[in-house]
Amino acid sequence: MGLPLEQILIQTLNGLVTGMILALIASGLTLIFGIMDVVNFAHGELFMLGAYVGVITLAVSARVYIIEKGIVRHHAAASDLKVDDAVIHQYLGV
Repeated sequence: MGLPLEQILIQTLNGLVTGMILALIASGLTLIFGIMDVVNFAHGELFMLGAYVGVITLAVSARVYIIEKGIVRHHAAASDLKVDDAVIHQYLGV
């Protein structure tokens, strides 16, 4: 009548992964706010943009993970630099 052990383990793993993602986003927001005294709400947006690019690249590259990692890292860094130049530097007057 109870839940199977496999289902309990899968849900536990899902919860841990979700918690780690939230902790990663929260630590990034804390780091940006602590250093620059600016709340960068685009942090989560850039995280999701990287995930979206990763899924699309994985679907196109026929499961070549090394190519996917390179493309996602390059795209995420370029997006972050664009947001930094367009918003943060304008706000701080740097």
